[in-house]
Amino acid sequence: MSAPRVLHVVPSLAIGGTERQLVEFVRRSSDPSVHSVAVFRSLGPLAEGLPTEPIRLGHLSTRARNLVRVPEVVRRLRRLIIQVGFDVVHAHLGLSEVLAAVATPPGVPLVSSRRSRNLGFEANAALKLVEGLGHRRVDVMLCNSRYLAELTAREDRWPPPTRVIVNAIDLEPYTPVPPFPSDAAPHIAVVANLHPYKRHDRFLHAFRRILADVPSARATLVGEGTERAALEALTARLELSGSVEFAGQVADPRPFVARSHAVALTSDAESFPNALLEAMAQGRPVVATRVGGIPELVRDGVDGLLASGDADEIATHLHSVLVDVGLRVRLGRSARERASTFTWGRLVREVESVYTDVLAHRA
Repeated sequence: MSAPRVLHVVPSLAIGGTERQLVEFVRRSSDPSVHSVAVFRSLGPLAEGLPTEPIRLGHLSTRARNLVRVPEVVRRLRRLIIQVGFDVVHAHLGLSEVLAAVATPPGVPLVSSRRSRNLGFEANAALKLVEGLGHRRVDVMLCNSRYLAELTAREDRWPPPTRVIVNAIDLEPYTPVPPFPSDAAPHIAVVANLHPYKRHDRFLHAFRRILADVPSARATLVGEGTERAALEALTARLELSGSVEFAGQVADPRPFVARSHAVALTSDAESFPNALLEAMAQGRPVVATRVGGIPELVRDGVDGLLASGDADEIATHLHSVLVDVGLRVRLGRSARERASTFTWGRLVREVESVYTDVLAHRA
């Protein structure tokens, strides 16, 4: 039996965790030639990693004046599915799911992937209803953490059947970096786009407390986003400008992680963050907030240290990692071993089995 033809629908192929996982899945699948990717926003630099050119459905932004383009994007998507004869449509992220739910013909199974909370939908009752209506069309939703699957079942309207398939990583490009000696200038990396829910402001307040005891400490914020101007202003107000670097968007964050003593993530909401998984693959201890699916990835006190949203507690954990070489060695070694369990072979088998199952169920 030949592999099913799958159309992946995603907003763009910009640098981000969801987009990286999609591109790698296509590349590592049993037959990359049966996969096509359609985008409805900017193409993005990750498009270069796909074996075939992505399909552009138009440019649909979140601004109200661009909502008039929704019917045209839906028409193009439906026409594409019918003309090519795709066997399965796989929508990645909330808006993609809604568009695919409207466009996908009744006889074609629809799989969706949810990798984080749909914060934009949660803030608006009308959008929450639209999201729920989209769920009614979904055959199976893939969640990358138990937390996200349970949240969907508990809080969404008409939640579809869910299956938990956690993210994957290839260890080969992530060479473990030995811990720095105690006399090296302490350094912390935060690899996360500058969005409000990532709470870089919380990290900056915690970092200010660290400088009181470790004045030589430095931090690098790797990522870009709408919060940059506000965060740069906060950095100046907290008198951290000489100690904090804004690296912007980078194609490869590994050099920034390699020069760090620890990697921090102080978000309000996460599911199964790639940034932490990649840092762990490099043998770096992580300090993160105990939210969402992070405890499913990071074992507190084993691979890293988990904290509440309190800046003092975050600062205490980071301080411990910065000054204690033995702790860094133990956490970093365990983090690398933990990352090695999340293989691409496992993820590809699990996702492809979903395609087989939904097609068999439809038949």
